Amino acid sequence: MLLRTILNDHDEASLTYYQTWGEHTLLTSGISDLTLFPLKYLSLLESMQYTYVEPDYIFVHAGLDMSKNAPILESDSLHMLWSRRTLKVDTRRLGGRQLVTGHMIRMIDDIRKSINSAHIRLDNGAFTQQLPEMGNLVALNLDTKELILQPWCDGDEEEIGVASTQFKFRSIPTTQYGLSPSLH
Repeated sequence: MLLRTILNDHDEASLTYYQTWGEHTLLTSGISDLTLFPLKYLSLLESMQYTYVEPDYIFVHAGLDMSKNAPILESDSLHMLWSRRTLKVDTRRLGGRQLVTGHMIRMIDDIRKSINSAHIRLDNGAFTQQLPEMGNLVALNLDTKELILQPWCDGDEEEIGVASTQFKFRSIPTTQYGLSPSLH
């Protein structure tokens, strides 16, 4: 939606998104005017896939439409980017793959529990700054099933400059919470 707004090809939902979140996103990137958005980033955004498929995983921002016979092929872009529907994921219809998404904020314990489920959910609402249960950027080492949390660090340039040299990642092995590190 941010991209559509930047390209001046927006509908009401895109404009609402821009006014609610998109403008802040641009401002934190040092862009104060949509017309100043670097073309190289537009090209990058336009070239990106909605899904990324690996032998054991499928990655998509919001999710797939599991009501479709072939969710990977039949889900539309709006669903993949914005859906908040949480239908049960059937890995058989995903070629045996786990679905990995973000988009919907989850508590850390919910994220941990999802790691060995059909649907891995990795959004902890980094921007919310509601530590310890929310406000982290989340990554998952798929080989070890190790959850990696980075508390949100946002502010003016001076604060960001200092913080960027002092990142301290909190690594949380899933076995610590009774979760198996195996892939299946």
